[in-house]
Amino acid sequence: MKKCLVLALTAVLFSGVVVAQEKPTPKAIQEQSDVYTYCATQSFYSGDEWIGHVQVGDLNNTSGKSVYTDYFIVRESVEFLPGSAVPVTLSVNYDWETFDEYCKIWVDFNQDGDFNDVGELAFDEVIFSPENGTPTAHIGGMMEIPADAVSGVTRMRVVIRREDSVTPCGSIPFGEVEDYAVVIQAVNRHEQFNISDPETGLRVYPNPANHSVWIQLTGKADKEVRIRLLNGLGATVLEKSMYASTGEAFSIDLSGVDTGSYWLSVDDGKVTLQTVKLMVFR
Repeated sequence: MKKCLVLALTAVLFSGVVVAQEKPTPKAIQEQSDVYTYCATQSFYSGDEWIGHVQVGDLNNTSGKSVYTDYFIVRESVEFLPGSAVPVTLSVNYDWETFDEYCKIWVDFNQDGDFNDVGELAFDEVIFSPENGTPTAHIGGMMEIPADAVSGVTRMRVVIRREDSVTPCGSIPFGEVEDYAVVIQAVNRHEQFNISDPETGLRVYPNPANHSVWIQLTGKADKEVRIRLLNGLGATVLEKSMYASTGEAFSIDLSGVDTGSYWLSVDDGKVTLQTVKLMVFR
């Protein structure tokens, strides 16, 4: 099982630029839904525990008790950039008695109508049972989007199940299932954007860091960027916007950041350009 906290520096990179494209219309999403009949799934009972909130990137949805809900058509889609990483937070609501909850997210990245391919289990965590009477429990982390994900509209499936592992298909005794539409953005890999180049792009040092960390953008980075530090739940603990000039190095104050492992994310306000894992210690 993939862990939320990691003690190493790992770059999540893409080489290329996003191709301008219009946001898919409800008709386009409906047409994609008609292409494939995905495997059926639902819970028999969601009265004791259910999905209370799903946040994946810009997707932010609060829901009530249901054995299965298809948000593919009725909700706005969320956009993913191949080769990037997006923060995930799942919330499970309890009626009174609490249980361990297995939480998984699948995405049909190659758009072949199933969730069986390598890498399509994109999020896999467990919420361990809190004290009875706790109304809500949360789990978070980062979800990596494969660099070879096929562009266009596809399906994401979110499943929670009580006290046992779960597959994307078939019935489960206790828990809930929700489906969503996601859009994989097209990337022109013949045009290089060097901020995401591992040799000439982003330098982060020292790592692990103490009271500050230096960031240097060594590629063609003459543009406005946003730097965010995300915790293991995907919540922003520090944010800074600046105009990044090629070769310029700048320091970020970490004195208010607790010891732990974080994601340092660089974006241009539209798409994530690069994400690295940063360890902070005191």
